[in-house]
Amino acid sequence: MHSVRELDPTMLDPTLEERKPPPIESDGAITCVNPQTQEVLGVVPSYSEREVLSAVRDAKKAQKYWEKTMFSERKKILQTLLEHILEHVDELCEMLSLETGRTGSEVLVEEIRPTCRKLRAALSFSKRGLGSSGVVGVLAPRSRPLRSVLEPAVVELLAGNAVVVKASEGSSWSAKRIQRLFD
Repeated sequence: MHSVRELDPTMLDPTLEERKPPPIESDGAITCVNPQTQEVLGVVPSYSEREVLSAVRDAKKAQKYWEKTMFSERKKILQTLLEHILEHVDELCEMLSLETGRTGSEVLVEEIRPTCRKLRAALSFSKRGLGSSGVVGVLAPRSRPLRSVLEPAVVELLAGNAVVVKASEGSSWSAKRIQRLFD
């Protein structure tokens, strides 16, 4: 019997290793690759420390306005976000499937549905107990690019906070599309 420390995750799922090739980073860019086919999905910029700090400064400025937005208006915006996800579920499933190497069904069950549940739950919140703290950072792992961004961001946005997301290099290809959910 193996101890917890000795367990190799690929022992539980032998395809895990082949589904997670490292993205190729060079010259300030990340080449995003489909972990199943090794097909290049695209090349996205790799942001410098200076660019990240600039994004945080911009988020601080934006948060001052967002915090003053009526709570009911923030809820309407999140309702629109939920509706957009539901209207584009096929597109999002395909994109996330290509990037993560999971099937569309897995993406639907493991990312889309839980994210929509979280949004619906947040829409039922009252303002009481939610407090704005400014700018919140979200570090999003490769495994669930949409869910790992939206689930923590939803409550923070509802509370009046700004959110800055640092997507994993392995989920950089979908990051722009996920950003457009908020645009």
